[in-house]
Amino acid sequence: MDSMPPILNIIRSQRANVYGPYEWVPSNGSIPENAVAAGVDSDSVTLYAGRAVHDGSILPAKIKDRAYVSFDGQEFIKSNFEVLVSNDTSWKYTDSNTGIPDGALQVGTTKEGTPLYMGRAMHSGSKTPGKILSDGCLYIPYGNAEHVHCSYEILVLNKLNE
Repeated sequence: MDSMPPILNIIRSQRANVYGPYEWVPSNGSIPENAVAAGVDSDSVTLYAGRAVHDGSILPAKIKDRAYVSFDGQEFIKSNFEVLVSNDTSWKYTDSNTGIPDGALQVGTTKEGTPLYMGRAMHSGSKTPGKILSDGCLYIPYGNAEHVHCSYEILVLNKLNE
């Protein structure tokens, strides 16, 4: 069973005094209260923001009944995952030419140490969350494959006192 490395706890504490609080809650088979809604699937079920370990990386995940991540052109289903809980997030429109905005929440990291962020885009009637790679594009898991979008919304933490 893969577990989450402690490095992301350090990232959380460094940002806590500027941006709103958030927490990663290990899955216990249910969606926790105040989970961050990340989209709506084509069957009208709410998708939540999460993350899961795959091939040594911590990947942003869409959460439904399980976690769905994209990697190397494919969609993978994970039963061990964490759900993002916060009342202080929002979604900001961006694209691959704009770069990562201030306040973007680092959701994971590649096994090489590259930061990963969460974005979402419309795909086949579903507002689907996925990972933003260093090329600035969004990669979403959908229909057993990985799909690329270069215009999308990115998950950001709201600044305190604004």
